[in-house]
Amino acid sequence: MLCALSIIVFLAIVLPGVFDVKHQKRSFEITRPIERLVLDSKGTSAVDVSLSHDGHVHVLRRTSISRDSRLVERKAVSRKTLTIRSSCTGSRLGILRRCDVHYQLRVPKAIALVLHVHFGKTTIHGTQGRLEFRSSAGELKGFGCNKRLDLALTFGDIHYRDTCVPRSIKTKLKIGDLALTVPAGRYDVHAAKHAVRPFENIIEDPSSANRIDVDISWGGSLRITGARG
Repeated sequence: MLCALSIIVFLAIVLPGVFDVKHQKRSFEITRPIERLVLDSKGTSAVDVSLSHDGHVHVLRRTSISRDSRLVERKAVSRKTLTIRSSCTGSRLGILRRCDVHYQLRVPKAIALVLHVHFGKTTIHGTQGRLEFRSSAGELKGFGCNKRLDLALTFGDIHYRDTCVPRSIKTKLKIGDLALTVPAGRYDVHAAKHAVRPFENIIEDPSSANRIDVDISWGGSLRITGARG
């Protein structure tokens, strides 16, 4: 009995925030101030980010997992950073049958986002902090007043609008369609040679402090548009 109790205490201390879950739905709220959110999700993921009504972080996670798979989820708060990591175990043969995870994130508007997803669709609505996005395959759509964007996708599409004049946009795509919309104006643009110029309402000025660095290495379309008004 004492040995079993010691093991439980050990796991509670060493593995805080670790869930090996089978249920389809989980939600939680972080009321303490969070300035940075890191999401690292393996498997097939859908991520939807929008603004919360109270300035707190609200997380709703839904799953669709095959009977021989299990989701392992870890969450931790360190200072003002919330980190969520999720991955799936496979069957006894080590084969992952199905692991679909859907995260709905309601966040403060000025939060910095670090989103690393393996496959799937990500949408972002109205955030105003720095954005870092990484994905192997899928789609990123949305808008925000982000100032700094660092986006990388191997296969898929990126359609994003920065409603504020960005200080820095860095976007890399291997195969797919890339469409960026920013306020009309002068930018230090570094784009792939095959990009069709001139960019609408964009004045390319190497002396500008606002830099746009975009590249599609293997193939696809690239469009940068300056929005007026």
